[in-house]
Amino acid sequence: MTDTVQYEAQQAAKVIRKGGVILYPTDTIWGIGCDAFNQKAAELIRDIKGREQEKSFIVLMKDMEQLKRYVDHVPTEALTAIESTTRPLTVIYEAVRGMAASIYASDRTVAIRVVNEPFCQNLIAELDKPIVSTSANISGRSIAGDFASVPNAIKEQVDFIVNYRQEEQMNSRPSRIIKIQNGEIQVIRE
Repeated sequence: MTDTVQYEAQQAAKVIRKGGVILYPTDTIWGIGCDAFNQKAAELIRDIKGREQEKSFIVLMKDMEQLKRYVDHVPTEALTAIESTTRPLTVIYEAVRGMAASIYASDRTVAIRVVNEPFCQNLIAELDKPIVSTSANISGRSIAGDFASVPNAIKEQVDFIVNYRQEEQMNSRPSRIIKIQNGEIQVIRE
């Protein structure tokens, strides 16, 4: 872990603890995030993006231990998929406890990704709680593959911009999303 990663994670955590919204690099693309338990902050993200109320968010967690603290039942198929994937994988879970209301989909499920990105892991560890992750774009428009592509309208509305990986070209590809029902894996987004 570099000093930059640790410092930026500490600064972002301060903002999030106060109910703020951050712009940050994830393991896939540039994202907008906040405390996954703060309904007001989650609604602010929705306003910044111009996102419809029906669309839920992805939640990032630092490891399997944290995942098991918030999800009543983690299917074996999910564990196997997470451990064997070579690309970021988001899994939709039932029976997730305590998140802000707008985090849940209409069927009361939550999309969760265990991250491998050093900044995200540091930030989540610093907060000791999961964070919201949604692409840093205006809803319906193309995803920002690098920091320079993030719309100024978003940069101007967030409370903190992480000064890490801003010169890198990101993956530009959102995570794969799966849902497990009755032991069967359903691919939601390839």
